[in-house]
Amino acid sequence: MNIVLFNDSISYICKIHRIIKLGKGHGLLVGEGGSGRHSLTKLAAYIADYNVWQIEISKNYRLKEFREDIKKWSEICGLRNKPGVFIFSDNDIINEAFVEDVNNILTVGEIPNLFSPKEDLPAMREKLKKEYNREFGEEGKTLRVSDTDLDDYFFNRV
Repeated sequence: MNIVLFNDSISYICKIHRIIKLGKGHGLLVGEGGSGRHSLTKLAAYIADYNVWQIEISKNYRLKEFREDIKKWSEICGLRNKPGVFIFSDNDIINEAFVEDVNNILTVGEIPNLFSPKEDLPAMREKLKKEYNREFGEEGKTLRVSDTDLDDYFFNRV
């Protein structure tokens, strides 16, 4: 990527990098078009060795597809432990519900009811138990972990 870096842009890259490296690090970048928000975010993600995801708007892209994309991104980050940056632009807002979901991500760190409690969550928890025990348990002992602890563990990884 060919970009010109000024002292301010290097400072912004450092700030963006610090945000994305925080647990539940979500940020909202505001600026004029062409000010480099996307480029600086992609560069900060590259420095952090994070994947970058952006939605691709098509003619038939609706709230259901948006939530499926967020769900895929969350599963990659939370279950596979592959950290990433989700870039969402004002040009991607084709439904006001998108803004509500992004607001939930920025304030709470998750979208309520994104995962089905009967289908998605039990399978997700089962996959996370080994990782949770490996990270917090003692060798040779299996921890008894609650569903709430596994859910928190998942969303902290996201």
